[in-house]
Amino acid sequence: AMAQAILRLLEDATLRQRLSEAGLALACTYRFNTPNHGLHGPELQLAYRQKLGWLPAGSVFVKDQADRSLSTVTLSPVSEPTGPGPLMAVVELTSGAKYVVEYRIKQGFDQGIPNNAVVIRELRSNGNTYLVKRQNQSIGWAQGEQFTDTGNFLSITVNETKPLSAKITINPVLSIGVQMGEICGNKFVGQIHQCPTNSVCDARRTPPLVSIDYFCQ
Repeated sequence: AMAQAILRLLEDATLRQRLSEAGLALACTYRFNTPNHGLHGPELQLAYRQKLGWLPAGSVFVKDQADRSLSTVTLSPVSEPTGPGPLMAVVELTSGAKYVVEYRIKQGFDQGIPNNAVVIRELRSNGNTYLVKRQNQSIGWAQGEQFTDTGNFLSITVNETKPLSAKITINPVLSIGVQMGEICGNKFVGQIHQCPTNSVCDARRTPPLVSIDYFCQ
């Protein structure tokens, strides 16, 4: 049944193109060779496993940005579906965007990846995912590193990585100092970023229009 489902995916030319655009060139980059059976790997990403109904119950942690508290989650690796922790964290932003977070380790079908790493993808409304790459174009975050999306007031910090787990903290109200005229919040979450002294964080009003985003002004 699994082989038939994968075959259906591969036969869909449109989906193949979308997978390539989504960063599943990763599947070609991090494959490994075996003497008797050719190329293998890597593991199919979890967002697509969920779409196919292949994820066990309780294996997904969902963080809604409307919950403004910090959330710390210990993920089990993608290649260890029977591990004690969730396999994937989904961050649902008030903007409607989503991020999915998973932990990859060098074992099994992932043995071709360069190193253990937390991998983050953007999950779009059409169900396709797109790898989030770092400024140096590398993929994945290691212990002590942090992903930030200041436009959505979000940070994901990798607190600790072990051979069979990765502890991450999701901060849905990341606050940084911003300058006059820059976005400081929005109508869904209120003010998040700190504005300069003697300025306010509020919507821009050009009657009858009122902006969703808040600006330092």
